[in-house]
Amino acid sequence: MSRRLTRELVARHAVAACEVERGFELPRWLYIMTVALYLAFLAMMAAGLPISEPIFPAFVLDWGLAERTIAALT
Repeated sequence: MSRRLTRELVARHAVAACEVERGFELPRWLYIMTVALYLAFLAMMAAGLPISEPIFPAFVLDWGLAERTIAALT
């Protein structure tokens, strides 16, 4: 039941470590684009901190908001 294991015996039966790819086999440009869009988002949010007006155009957010904003500006 119990047996003394020597280093040589363990080394003979040991499985070599294999390299595992954790990239989901997606193309490299997709990762680069994801990081670039994330950094662009952070830059846009950082640019919007010191001002009180929205950075995004109003028509992107809501058509009703766009009409009210245009009416308020004119």
